[in-house]
Amino acid sequence: MKVSENGRKRPLNQKERDELIAMLKFKERPEALSIVPLIPKGSYFERLIRFFDDTDTSYALPLWQLIMTASSHLTQGGAYLPIPGLPDHCPILWTIALAPSASSKSLI
Repeated sequence: MKVSENGRKRPLNQKERDELIAMLKFKERPEALSIVPLIPKGSYFERLIRFFDDTDTSYALPLWQLIMTASSHLTQGGAYLPIPGLPDHCPILWTIALAPSASSKSLI
């Protein structure tokens, strides 16, 4: 495998090969990236993701949607970040969803 750098192609260096191998290992073991262990048992989050059990939608998408909805509600209601030594800051929220086509990205 080669990468393009400064208009020329070169082979991957050892660090790049190691990172590629690590990335491919995660792809082969999707459970390694599962968010299910992070969801408290009996919580609203757990009930929310159960609606997606029979779909190919990642649990991360509806969970992130809920977090973003709550965050938007808070910031639109005047919530701010107190940062010592600086004026209070009302954050601007951004979401970028990367997933294959037809992976329910429009949910976010």
